[in-house]
Amino acid sequence: MKRHLIFFTMLLALILGTTFNTFAQTISRSGWQLHPVVSTTNSVYSMILNAVPMNVAGLLVDDSYSTWGYRFWPMLQQKYTLSKKIETPDGKAETKWWDWGMRSFSVGYTFGYLSYTAPLGFQVELNYEKQNWRAKLPKSDDYVDFAKQMFTPEVFLRIRLGSREGNLNFVLEPGVKYNYAFKARGEYNDKKYVNNGVTAIFGLGYYSKNKHWVGTVRYERDCFDFFNQDFVAPDGSKPYKDFTTKHGVLNFTGGLIF
Repeated sequence: MKRHLIFFTMLLALILGTTFNTFAQTISRSGWQLHPVVSTTNSVYSMILNAVPMNVAGLLVDDSYSTWGYRFWPMLQQKYTLSKKIETPDGKAETKWWDWGMRSFSVGYTFGYLSYTAPLGFQVELNYEKQNWRAKLPKSDDYVDFAKQMFTPEVFLRIRLGSREGNLNFVLEPGVKYNYAFKARGEYNDKKYVNNGVTAIFGLGYYSKNKHWVGTVRYERDCFDFFNQDFVAPDGSKPYKDFTTKHGVLNFTGGLIF
């Protein structure tokens, strides 16, 4: 029940954020999307960030609503964890998903294009991401923070459905993300105990021509295990042999086309 309440809270935050971000614009548009990006798995922090008017920077620049506020204020991605499982030879580990400590987040920059005349476009994101799995393994009495810091480039293909003359179109966003870990900690402070790998992403969203806004709900699924089964500990053992993991999230995201 608690998880569902958090889910609907995040959805409400997305709707409110969209309302704040979609004041009618009078400047000409060309189809580009450029802005910083912040993601978090804590919906309370998400709502706080979304509640701050995103045109503040624009007001400081020229005292009017403009795209400058959207270029400098980060757009928010709100992630809702659907699955986070660790299977071990001794049974399933207990995992924590609520993130008061901001243990999982990412910051980066996105740029993309959605043509007004052709049904195709693209989006690229370059992110620094910290991912934390707080878990208690079957033979342990304490929770451990299995954390890794990563460089995560993402590439999406945007496919607009419907007539380009219409005010509201659906948009498909298939894409991939590569997770390259350069630092890790946990039971071992060694990045070799975690895997690098690909995350498959599929998004469905909408594009509002009048409000110059695109919003998407994306499902992200890791195509690799968190733990490296071949990792050799200092004592010569393989502590994560036959460990398997499942990790999937919903990512609520949006951006201004200018």
